[in-house]
Amino acid sequence: MTVELPVCLKSGEAARLIPVANGSQKERCTDSVLLAALCVVRPFAEAVFGTINKNIGSKTSVAALTEVVFKKQLAEANCRPDGLIIVSTPKAEWRALVEAKIGTAKIDPHQLSLYCKLAVENSVDAVITISNELTSFPDHPPYDVPREVAGKVEIYHWSWMTLVTLATLLLSTADDEFDPEQHFILKEMLRYLSHENTDVRGFHQMNPEWPLLLERVHSGADIQKGHPHVRRTICAWHQEQSDICLILSRKLKIPVTLRLKKRHLDNQMARVEFDAEDFAVTKRLRAAFDIPNLAGPVEVVADALRVGFESHEARAMRRTRSMTEAA
Repeated sequence: MTVELPVCLKSGEAARLIPVANGSQKERCTDSVLLAALCVVRPFAEAVFGTINKNIGSKTSVAALTEVVFKKQLAEANCRPDGLIIVSTPKAEWRALVEAKIGTAKIDPHQLSLYCKLAVENSVDAVITISNELTSFPDHPPYDVPREVAGKVEIYHWSWMTLVTLATLLLSTADDEFDPEQHFILKEMLRYLSHENTDVRGFHQMNPEWPLLLERVHSGADIQKGHPHVRRTICAWHQEQSDICLILSRKLKIPVTLRLKKRHLDNQMARVEFDAEDFAVTKRLRAAFDIPNLAGPVEVVADALRVGFESHEARAMRRTRSMTEAA
């Protein structure tokens, strides 16, 4: 597929479903496969962009490029984002830089700051990050947004497992109206992302401070809500909640969501503060999951006073199994 370069770009390549790169460029390949699928598989694009409230209508086109180099560069750095998405309608165009990580790599705040400045310099509307870090909502990134760029561009985060889950649900509900070629492309994208060599994974480990915090709880030590160990644990617990939602969604073939207070839907930091205070007082981590066709939410409480020191993997498997059986 040929994509015309926007005037802001010096160079770029159309996203390829079958990219050519060496073995050390897994991020580039994975990003290219995803962006190519978004351009071609309309139902998938509708589902993915729907998570950030971007409507993909019948007259909307989606194009994407990789290895993009902008004409206007920053004085302090030569930036090369992993990709650029262009969503066009007859009346407007929306563009977003894409920065992707795989494996255990995390989004670097300094790099994010540079890309936001680059976006502003080149009239790009948003910066989208993709990694194995999970988040409850795309506009609640699992990292701190640098103050100097907050509010200047839209910032969203997709986890790879969120994208895998959206594709899985879409394929599980596909009917005769789903274009066979698009169905095939989406299955191949899902196969690629699900292969162990790609290193796309869900939440797999609590933060390093969690065992130390457990020791303090069990010893009767005072727990302060503002302590960094508590805040990092709450953020890790939020990723765990998101992972459970995704696991249950894939297993049950229906969308499972978190039940949150409205003020926590609108304010990520307020949610962290509330849960940190609750843990400091009760020594408990809480979550509630909305599963379609159930009379009420499934509530989960992890009591730190009762938590033993079994492996995280064993706990995760036990929780997922019990919640699946309950559903």
